[in-house]
Amino acid sequence: MYIRLTKGKTQKRGTIVYLVEGYREQGKSKQRVIHNFGYLEELELIEPNILERLKQEAKESTLDQYVDVTLNLNTHSNHASKPLNYGFFLLDALYQELHLSDFFDKQSRNYKFTYDIDEVVRLLVYSRILRPASKKETFENKSMYFDAFQTIKLEDLYKSLSVLNDIKENVQLYIHKRIQEIYQRNPILIFYDVTNYYFEIETSDPENEGLRAKGVCKEHRPNPIVQMGLLIDDKGIPIAYRLFRGNTSDTKTMIPILKEIKKQYGFERVIVVADKGLNSASNLYDISADGDGYIVSEKIRGRKPELIQKILDPIGYTFNDHQTFKIKSWLDEKEATMADGTITHLKEKVIVFWSKKHDEREKHKRGPIEELIHKYIETPSLYTASNAYGIKKYLKEMHVDKKTGEVVKKKPKLIFDEEKYKRDVALDGYYMLVTSETKMDNQSVIESYKGLSKIEDAFRIMKSDLEGRPVYVRTEDHIEGHFLICFLSLTLMRILQMKSGYRWSAAKIQKALSEAGVIYLEKGIYTVFKNDDVFDEIAELYDLKIDNKYMKHETIKKLQKELIRNTQQNSK
Repeated sequence: MYIRLTKGKTQKRGTIVYLVEGYREQGKSKQRVIHNFGYLEELELIEPNILERLKQEAKESTLDQYVDVTLNLNTHSNHASKPLNYGFFLLDALYQELHLSDFFDKQSRNYKFTYDIDEVVRLLVYSRILRPASKKETFENKSMYFDAFQTIKLEDLYKSLSVLNDIKENVQLYIHKRIQEIYQRNPILIFYDVTNYYFEIETSDPENEGLRAKGVCKEHRPNPIVQMGLLIDDKGIPIAYRLFRGNTSDTKTMIPILKEIKKQYGFERVIVVADKGLNSASNLYDISADGDGYIVSEKIRGRKPELIQKILDPIGYTFNDHQTFKIKSWLDEKEATMADGTITHLKEKVIVFWSKKHDEREKHKRGPIEELIHKYIETPSLYTASNAYGIKKYLKEMHVDKKTGEVVKKKPKLIFDEEKYKRDVALDGYYMLVTSETKMDNQSVIESYKGLSKIEDAFRIMKSDLEGRPVYVRTEDHIEGHFLICFLSLTLMRILQMKSGYRWSAAKIQKALSEAGVIYLEKGIYTVFKNDDVFDEIAELYDLKIDNKYMKHETIKKLQKELIRNTQQNSK
């Protein structure tokens, strides 16, 4: 900055003193007046050497030191201007680190686009993270971003969904390869689970003509749903996903996606970790038949008495020092009847462990059931389906005539299955895993299984934080395109979490990035919102420093360009 002297319009009042700033716009040098100090002759009456002082201060000063004086913050457009988000700069850096722009630029050669597919995808992905909304609302909110996405049209967003459907598997494979290169992904241990997403409609798509169908909904809604099977790695980062029609059984989803991904991705032997809802005999057999391994949980309650007895038998258990955990294992051969009636055998290790913490949690969850059971036995008329949740399995309702003993339809009598109740209480705190990896030590098996919580967290992020549900698009290609955007958004979020050591939840990262903004003041100058610790920590990962109270437009753009350039160079 420097001082400029200009003759006033009237000779009587003399020379006007301006504070001027030089800047560049589209490669051209320009100047703008930052502040008018007034007439030199009047200033010198107060301070004879003021001109020399102002020149020296202008030479040494920064924009922050003058802007509070030069801008009337209380009356200017501060209240009228909308905040502009620059938190997406960090998402853009990660997006470029994965070279996704390169991928979509290459894909665009196969299509006669009238729009920039890469720019549309970036808008959809960043908005899914920063301000989840419908496609129409996402378009309407595009002005929230600092100097970006302004040429996109609404129809571009919908057109892109069909294109994304066509290339969805290529995108997933491309990202996998980039993650493998950058973060040394280990594809030996992979985690699988399935969940569903509901639609705000009442009727299903015709059979074989769409994905939406009524099935077992996780939210217990009557609406049609779509099933999503998801594979993640041991770092919690998504590997791939596939969609299935809503009425597809969970157990029918795992093998198709596993076989397909192994072939496409070139995976050799993998060990699949899954929950008990997916460990059907046919699934475990198919996994073993392909030379792969598995670690799955199994139900304990409701099993054969000899197994229950073996679990409760104290012989063979090893305790920790605090007597809060015990474990034992044995080798077993499982006889499984396949869907076609054939019988097969699986050699596996069974690991049973008990945790005091888990025991106390189950007892707390059960509550005063025994008291209620005796209450209902004494007064059967109080027993209804609504108040018998968790109790009904221990009571059998009989209708008898007290005089004749004949079974009738009136006067119910409740029979308490005390033996079943005591057995269930005794099994509190016990957990059972089975694995094909008979030589893997028990603790490693348990630790591997614990990683399954990462996929549960991934589904929670996609459903809640990224608002992947309910789904409002209708056609199958748009549904597929929508979920690819959700997958990309989830992948970026999980990588950011991993980079920050999983110190921050997805919700905190989402909040930090969405609140990073500026408000336009005047003359190309913006006031910068103060960022929280989460943003500062993530920004530090990319050497992005925004700690000024005020910034010029070209300075913000320069930071963005340097961020992308440095990221691309470091990821080559």
